[in-house]
Amino acid sequence: MRTIKLLGATAATGIALTALSAPSAHAAPAAPAAPAKAATVAASDLHATATASVKCGPGKGGNKRVNFSWQKGSVSTKVYFNNHCTKGKRIPATVWARAKKGPGGYVYNWKCLNTNGGTKGNKKFSTGRFSIYKIVKDNKCK
Repeated sequence: MRTIKLLGATAATGIALTALSAPSAHAAPAAPAAPAKAATVAASDLHATATASVKCGPGKGGNKRVNFSWQKGSVSTKVYFNNHCTKGKRIPATVWARAKKGPGGYVYNWKCLNTNGGTKGNKKFSTGRFSIYKIVKDNKCK
């Protein structure tokens, strides 16, 4: 008998708590939520993913592109690529990195990354204090 009374009291308490936590129809409306801001992250931030792409060029696929993405690590950066250019054609790209040089600016460094047409893959770069900030097709790598 005592167990039944205890169960009844527990159920009544649960119902009362549920009624208290539910919003009342007469309650003041909640303030509207602030509009969501678009997330923007600088490519130099750790764990931020950056992207770039270069055109294949005439005779190598025209307006098709090689797409790159990378995420800075603490001592190295792995660059992923997906080459949509004509199979068998080598596409050179220059990977530019920079490091802070005190309050006056940056120190720059570059390395070549060659990809073959119609392939996907990745290349690991030892970056140390440098951060990759762009990948372009220029005259440095041929």
